[in-house]
Amino acid sequence: MENNLEFNWDKFGILFNENINKLNPEKHDYNKKVKELFYVGKFLILLKENFSIMEVDRESPDFIISNSFSKIGIELETKVNEDYKEQEGSIEQLFKQVKQDFTKKYPDKKYLVNIFIKENFPTLKKNKTDLIIKELNLVIVDYINNGILSENRLIDYIYMMPYDQLDFQPNMGAWMQRTLTEDNINKAIEKKEKKLQKYIENSCTKEQWLLIVIGSQGKSSFQMNDNIKSVINSGFTRIYILEDSNRIINRLK
Repeated sequence: MENNLEFNWDKFGILFNENINKLNPEKHDYNKKVKELFYVGKFLILLKENFSIMEVDRESPDFIISNSFSKIGIELETKVNEDYKEQEGSIEQLFKQVKQDFTKKYPDKKYLVNIFIKENFPTLKKNKTDLIIKELNLVIVDYINNGILSENRLIDYIYMMPYDQLDFQPNMGAWMQRTLTEDNINKAIEKKEKKLQKYIENSCTKEQWLLIVIGSQGKSSFQMNDNIKSVINSGFTRIYILEDSNRIINRLK
């Protein structure tokens, strides 16, 4: 297990900015790839093996990384509890509206803003949505202009960096979550194992890693089970679990 309580956000920012412009904002999966880049960026900073990202805007596998010795394909699998996905989808849609309103007032502001919302974030109701959008924008504007997170009931933490456009990425935090089981992990591995030969052929390298992401999508996410000792046999060279909000990686193979 690698845990960096003082995560190097500056180093992460450099790695992220080196690769974000390689993505096409016009593509339908742009937001998905931005999230995946967040995950892989955090993973590589925590790994501390001096890897850089060779290819970003691709699939099967999701990324190709390299260092002085190796070229490696990385495939991601995000494990979530489907019971809460609809609720969190509503929050993501809310922040798209927040961004639209913000852009109208501040068209020249261009940042990538990672927003961690509070555990007691209110249940969204149609007659209250406009008020919440206004409240969120007031807090975000104050932070962007003054670097201060004002006292509020919605946002717990903000991390932002310069960007070539405006983008808000809500993070629902580590709320009360179900604990990951060996069965959850084995199903994730089995799902990706079926496509392993395709990853090898597409990336022209036999070394393939699987990165399973948990702990990043609020109530729908799983928390790590430290009692897990074994997983199914796999052709992946390495298998890791990234606890996103806690910024911890666990190597399973």
